[in-house]
Amino acid sequence: MPSQSHKSILVKTINEYFERGYKLISLNSNLTDSYRPDAVMENNDEMVIIEAIVTSDRTQKLEDLQKLFNKKLRIDKRMKNPKRPKISNSPEENKASVFKVYEEAYPQDLSIVEASLKAGVSDPTGAMYIRVLEAEGKVEFTRLVGRSKMFILLREKKDAEADG
Repeated sequence: MPSQSHKSILVKTINEYFERGYKLISLNSNLTDSYRPDAVMENNDEMVIIEAIVTSDRTQKLEDLQKLFNKKLRIDKRMKNPKRPKISNSPEENKASVFKVYEEAYPQDLSIVEASLKAGVSDPTGAMYIRVLEAEGKVEFTRLVGRSKMFILLREKKDAEADG
């Protein structure tokens, strides 16, 4: 059962996105088998997944709730039809651009789709080079988010490059 704080933050966030022209797609329903966000909204360009992360009703005053509005909310924006640059690079350049994306994102982990989009390559091409980088010991699998595999630059490689 969601707390009053949770409901207040969720309603405020949904209203803010309504004002920006988003429409509500689902409310508290399964996005995947194991993932149930509080709300999913979209406009013509992107989908927004909203999770209000508040676990108790310890704060009852409105001024106390105001502090939570920007701190206890996770919003995941995803482009509905991402625009990728049409660049034809050599295999070495593609692999280097995928690796560079992970270097720039460190210590954050990225999904195959995110890394491919930032590197300017197709998802299958990005997945192939991520598997190559994983075999070379430069990136490693960290977790599953829904059906997305997340990878991160291996810290030892990043630290060794900084020292050298």
